[in-house]
Amino acid sequence: MSFLRIRFILFLLMLTVSMAGTGGCKREKLYGYRPPNYFPVTRDDLHSIATLDNQKIWAIGSFAGIYHSADGGATWKPQKSGVDDLAQLCKVDFVDDQHGWIVGSFGIILHTGDGGKTWNSQDSTTDHLLLNVDFVDRQHGWIVGEKATILRTRDGGATWELQFDEMGPVYNGVQFFDQQTGWIVGDYGTILHTTDGGENWTTQECQDIIPVLDEEDALAWEPVPVLFDVAIVNKQKILISGIDGLIVMTEDGGLNWKKISTPSKLAIYALAAHDNTVWAIGEKGNYLVSTDGGHTWKTITDVIKTRKWLRGISFASATNGWIAGGMGTVVKTTDGGNSWEMISGQSYEVRSAWD
Repeated sequence: MSFLRIRFILFLLMLTVSMAGTGGCKREKLYGYRPPNYFPVTRDDLHSIATLDNQKIWAIGSFAGIYHSADGGATWKPQKSGVDDLAQLCKVDFVDDQHGWIVGSFGIILHTGDGGKTWNSQDSTTDHLLLNVDFVDRQHGWIVGEKATILRTRDGGATWELQFDEMGPVYNGVQFFDQQTGWIVGDYGTILHTTDGGENWTTQECQDIIPVLDEEDALAWEPVPVLFDVAIVNKQKILISGIDGLIVMTEDGGLNWKKISTPSKLAIYALAAHDNTVWAIGEKGNYLVSTDGGHTWKTITDVIKTRKWLRGISFASATNGWIAGGMGTVVKTTDGGNSWEMISGQSYEVRSAWD
């Protein structure tokens, strides 16, 4: 066989391989398989996610990012926030499929009345970092943040009443059962409770998490732990999550709180509850589930398949839920959290297949 013929055959082989690799199918479409680094939502960090019907979903996060799906997560489109691109958006809350609020850095409050087609700024009267928002209807809502910031509205955000303390702790979470009854949690084991819609707040304590000072060994002292989120199972049973796998619970409306044993030492950033099932997420892909109303917990591994931190969780029903987190992570479940499908993000399971 002549040298020229050998070169021609090699050329044909290389051309065939090249054409096969650049055909009409993208790599993630082959055999229905997605590569490990798959970001149809965003590559940026996501801090919160909200859904009411499992079809319309909003995820928000870094660089003023707002992302929306109207078809159960099959496709995603960005929505314009109208604020500085450097802004961090921290929490999103919807009361129906049209009316929602977002809070974030620089005192940002955004409101939509058309499902996110347009987002308009509301005047928070502060430039503090706002971390959490909760509305019980279209009119009544509360926001918390740094420097003991508490904001309240009774007119859908047209006006906000501001309370804050420059030397106060960071308030990380807020949740209301109805227009009158709610809780706030934050740094230094802070638990605040109101029964008059936030007109007055009283301090509650979980003695189990208050360190006992050892006068003989000052180095053994530990700070009061940070509390991140609060979930209301019913008006009497409330759960709070915190640093180092901490869960505390009350079953009498906050008169008495107790620490609940968990198998995790990783921070738990967010909670969601539906009937007797409670889901908890946190750092390094930490995922725990309780099926008895928060009394006992089990760490579930190898179902979310990411080691990125997880910050946002929202369940539309007992079976349909969504989680959002670092590096564009979005996962969904249709079986109550027994299994999760990665919609966007970086999975550790198949990374080596493409490296």
